[in-house]
Amino acid sequence: SITFFLGHSLLSTSVTLPVEQLKAAENIARTQYALSQGNSSSPIDIKLASIDGKAVSTHAGIQLQPDGCILDIEDSDITYLPALWRNPRPLIKANAKLLPWLIRQHEQGNIIAGVGTGCCFMAEAALLNNRPATTHWHYFDRFEKNYPKVQLKRKHFITQSSNLFCAGSINALADLT
Repeated sequence: SITFFLGHSLLSTSVTLPVEQLKAAENIARTQYALSQGNSSSPIDIKLASIDGKAVSTHAGIQLQPDGCILDIEDSDITYLPALWRNPRPLIKANAKLLPWLIRQHEQGNIIAGVGTGCCFMAEAALLNNRPATTHWHYFDRFEKNYPKVQLKRKHFITQSSNLFCAGSINALADLT
């Protein structure tokens, strides 16, 4: 199961691009699985979820309708945290209920992948303390100031520590996906 967190002012491509990549992989897997097993069941369960289950408006004004509330999802093999437009601090504060949920997902060994300023959710939950991480280049200085315990890797587009992944840009997220 793969969950995409939706928050207001997100960059829609940080959700739509990996969803499209995963759906393409699902179609290939379904075809190969059906040929070898005689079955066409869906191997990937993708859910879009917001903090309250309500639609969100992206930075570009595009409305995204979630499948439900992220807090109702007990277990997600992979969680994607989207890039946020401009200063992520107000959005992190508005979605503070997400932080304990992320901690539980991490403790269960589930993968969490953030892109750009979406990585701030992991940093805010202290999941990146004493770990390598990256974010969008425009936010490096502020990220380093706000999260001094995080080992910011300015020259890396993708970082991994255990089950935590950070991508510095949408293109890096495409590579990570």
